[in-house]
Amino acid sequence: MLKAGTMAAVLVGQSPARLKFFKQIIDAAPAAATVLGGKNTWGVEGEYCLTYLWDRQHATQSYRLPEGARFKAEILDTLAMTITPVAGTLFGNASIQLPIQPYLAIRVVRV
Repeated sequence: MLKAGTMAAVLVGQSPARLKFFKQIIDAAPAAATVLGGKNTWGVEGEYCLTYLWDRQHATQSYRLPEGARFKAEILDTLAMTITPVAGTLFGNASIQLPIQPYLAIRVVRV
């Protein structure tokens, strides 16, 4: 156990910017978000989904979306700390083309 004021951590390099980027992503999520259908997907069923792909380099990521609903999607590059909108809206059985690179996440939000 540490006493208050006895030790301080100093963030170096890109750590502060990376933590800020991740905090913005989490803060934008619904408060009711939880793990969905697998350990790498988090969100609210039928409304919001955040999927982290780890070091896997998929060419596409597929989603089975609720019938009659439309969604927008974004590709999050967690290394470059960028967010790229996917063109158009998604519906039904949707597939998102991905750049071939590791550590991407995909955010899908009902519109």
